[in-house]
Amino acid sequence: MSELDFSAFSESDFEAKAWVNNALLPENSDPNTPADAHASNIVLKLQMFIEVVANELETTSRKVVEDMPRVIKNVEVVQEEVESLKERMAVVKHELEKVEKDTSESMSLLVKLDKLKHKIEDTSTALQEADNWTTLSENIDKAFEANDFKQIVSTLLGMQRSLMVLSDCTDYEARTARLSNLQDMFVTRICPELEEAYKSHNKESAKELVTMLKDAQRGSKGLDVYTKLHKKHILALWSELCGDEQAGLSDVMTTFYSHLIKIAQEEAQWCLDVFEDSDIVCQLLVSTLNERDPTLTDCIRRDLVLGNQLNRIAALYKQTADFVNNIPLWVPELTEAALRGFSPFQLSYETLQSQTFNEAKVNISDNLNLEDAITAIQSAVPSLLEAIQISLERCCEFTQLKALPNFINCVDTFLAQQVEKLENSLPRISILIKEAMKDNQELSMIPTVFGLIDACGEGMQGVKEFENTLKAKVLASNSAVSKRMSVYDFRDEDELAQAKFDETLRALKRGETALIVTSNRLKSFNDTVHKLAYDTVLHPICSQLVLEDVVNTQADGDDENSFSLSPLQYITKVGENLLNLPLELEPFFKDDTATETSVTGTSTTTSTMSAIALKATKLDFAPSDAQMSAVDSWLTSVAGGVMQKYVQLILEIKHLTSTGTTQLCADIGYLCNVLNALNISPLRELELLNQLLSVAPESYKESVKSMNAKPAMVKRVKDMRRIK
Repeated sequence: MSELDFSAFSESDFEAKAWVNNALLPENSDPNTPADAHASNIVLKLQMFIEVVANELETTSRKVVEDMPRVIKNVEVVQEEVESLKERMAVVKHELEKVEKDTSESMSLLVKLDKLKHKIEDTSTALQEADNWTTLSENIDKAFEANDFKQIVSTLLGMQRSLMVLSDCTDYEARTARLSNLQDMFVTRICPELEEAYKSHNKESAKELVTMLKDAQRGSKGLDVYTKLHKKHILALWSELCGDEQAGLSDVMTTFYSHLIKIAQEEAQWCLDVFEDSDIVCQLLVSTLNERDPTLTDCIRRDLVLGNQLNRIAALYKQTADFVNNIPLWVPELTEAALRGFSPFQLSYETLQSQTFNEAKVNISDNLNLEDAITAIQSAVPSLLEAIQISLERCCEFTQLKALPNFINCVDTFLAQQVEKLENSLPRISILIKEAMKDNQELSMIPTVFGLIDACGEGMQGVKEFENTLKAKVLASNSAVSKRMSVYDFRDEDELAQAKFDETLRALKRGETALIVTSNRLKSFNDTVHKLAYDTVLHPICSQLVLEDVVNTQADGDDENSFSLSPLQYITKVGENLLNLPLELEPFFKDDTATETSVTGTSTTTSTMSAIALKATKLDFAPSDAQMSAVDSWLTSVAGGVMQKYVQLILEIKHLTSTGTTQLCADIGYLCNVLNALNISPLRELELLNQLLSVAPESYKESVKSMNAKPAMVKRVKDMRRIK
């Protein structure tokens, strides 16, 4: 049996029932000991434990009783000492109060005497300083006559100290005015030498003169002279450069910025030694940039010529941004002063960008032949995409995308207008295609029209990639801008522009389309091109559906036995065209299911431009099946158009003999076999028409009841077959 845990009895949350149950558990007993014996052992041990505890309590109680008299005696002694201490503290307090009362009058007299002493000393000092002021006032005139700067400064310092003591004099203001006049006179005397020291870059002389000005309480004058001297030189250089009619603004800015960087490099340590502050150079540059005459804005306007003005302005802006990022000394105000001249152009960014887009406008002449017109459209699409991509990079550099709403609106409007021009050229291209097919019936127009479809796909893919690039740049715009450039925002005074930017940014983060108008126009263009292509592919096949041979060989009186029940030539040509169509379409979709591996090792499925364009439209008769290949979609659509046309032509036949009816059924059966070979289901209308033509005249009325055919078709076939 394991040892019992008696320590649990001392715990505050002890429960007797839980302890007993735990002690009686099988794992806490000897397997060979019966349960009742184990319980008896536990009771025995508890009785022994109780006896031990009782003995301990008895011993402790006896000891406490024995020690109690000694403890009581000690407590009584402590109480007596406390009472004695209390009495002594009361006596001390009484004595202190008595001393304070006896000496209060003496202390009051001493305080009065001390105040009187200080007044006498102050009066004596004032009289001495008044006499000293008079002496210093006489000496200062002599120092000015001798042009002794050190003596002047020393005397001025003495007069300043005297004036501090004479603040209560009746002529204090007059004395203050005289001191101020003397300090100004000193500044006037020292400035020529100070300027000479600045010009010669004599650090020791400049430092000494600046210290004198500080001692004369005119320390700011030294900085003013330094700033004025250099500013005058820098502004004169700017004016001279801008006045050179032979030099372009880019050359002017290159020379000017190089000079400013040189000043920053040469003057930083010099100013730190002389003025104990290198930021003075930054303040000099900021002040100079803000006071340029003519202003940077005026210079830019004068420099602009007809043509791509935005490119010119953006290039000048990049020059200035490079200057801000590369100058060795910098303060936030420097960025503002350098770039503020560009703000009028940044605020009118949409207008400038629109003018730039004029060079990329689509121009498809009405005098072009078919080949040149198709080539013009195919060339226009990549040109437009390149133009907007370049404009995005320019917007990032020139505005840090802060003109985002205006930029998107400009690009959207421009692209939509150009796509509309492309779409407006399609009717004339359609006419040219029909004329070409008329002149040469063997000529296939599929490569021609699929060139247009490729252009649609390229445009859609390009716009999608542009939007992805735009969103990526917008989300990374903060990290892409340097710290020095990030402090400048040309929209500071335009709350509406900032609100539009925030809303546009939220829309892009939600995944909304940026170029909404363009996307809708591209869809319209793509739908129109596919309609043109569909008609172009369908026309030569449907033109084979000439049922004249069927009609001419079905007149009563013909030798029906000589009438062939094999498919006629017109339908076999249609079948051949349909069977050859996949071979003609495959070159345009050969990469429709190709898989390529990106640089990251990820496999992606690529699509041809034609496949991309097809996914954005809906062909007639083509099912909405994402698993169907592009070739199968086109083949199903064309076959559906052929069948629809065939049904239409058959229903226009006025009369069919029984032999003619049999022949037509054979022709329809052949077409259905071709469609089955191409895994295309016949149209329901064609199947019903074939059934109506196959029904025996005598059972026609009863048979059509179960066909679920339209009443108009049933009546038309009945009249055609002259069934009564």
